Amino acid sequence: MSKIDFLDVLQTAVNDPGSFKSGECLEEHVLGNARKFLVSDWVGLIEALCEWISMKREPQTMLAISVAKELKLREIRYVIEDLRQEVSVGKVFPKFYLRDIDEALSILL
Repeated sequence: MSKIDFLDVLQTAVNDPGSFKSGECLEEHVLGNARKFLVSDWVGLIEALCEWISMKREPQTMLAISVAKELKLREIRYVIEDLRQEVSVGKVFPKFYLRDIDEALSILL
């Protein structure tokens, strides 16, 4: 499996008009898939999550941050720090996103 495979799985879940659309269900579904990729293609998972964070689009970016936090993927910390800087100066997303971003960063120390 590769980065492209993981991105396809994630985007399919986001685009599906079915039951995964509720925030918590979607997050659990994405996290479950991420755990599978963590074992089979760690590098692809990291690359895919970094790409989603760099998109600066909902729900992809915040789902990627949530996965990084839950799986304690410290390799993504710097990408999240860059996003945090942009949020803090009002470049992207409302400032209340900082709460979730800061929570993830505190775990990824």
